[in-house]
Amino acid sequence: MKRLGRSYRFFIPAVTACLMVLGAGAAEAADCTRPKGLKGQTPHVIKFDPGSVAISPEEQDWLEAQAERFQSHPSLEVCVIGQADKTGDTEINKKLALERAETVAAFLKEKGLGDKKFQVVGRGEAFGDTKDSLIGKLLEGELAADRRVEVTIYR
Repeated sequence: MKRLGRSYRFFIPAVTACLMVLGAGAAEAADCTRPKGLKGQTPHVIKFDPGSVAISPEEQDWLEAQAERFQSHPSLEVCVIGQADKTGDTEINKKLALERAETVAAFLKEKGLGDKKFQVVGRGEAFGDTKDSLIGKLLEGELAADRRVEVTIYR
């Protein structure tokens, strides 16, 4: 008998928390280290306004739901990766990306996940999705895609 489909396994979100601060001369990590033996969910993307570290009310609701859902899971780990768009100074963008990630991690900790392990990474603009157009201008929608934090929960 021929099998016509695949079965997909969906993983419930989990949480990681050890703070990675990228200093001068440090190797720049693009991502968090995947915890051994834990499965991760698809990253959830939280978007930000230009130059802002404020989390929108809609995203606060999502973060609160995740915190409530996983408070009792003992081995959860959370990966939080911040990013900035390519406008402005590179060093300021690197700092802004890390501040965004730290803001999201602090929110989750405040909502009950403070005892979990967190990895917090600021990518800056180096890993952004946008590409310079032929005329050297980026559309606002393309820039907005880079102003984000990716949250992956492992369990």
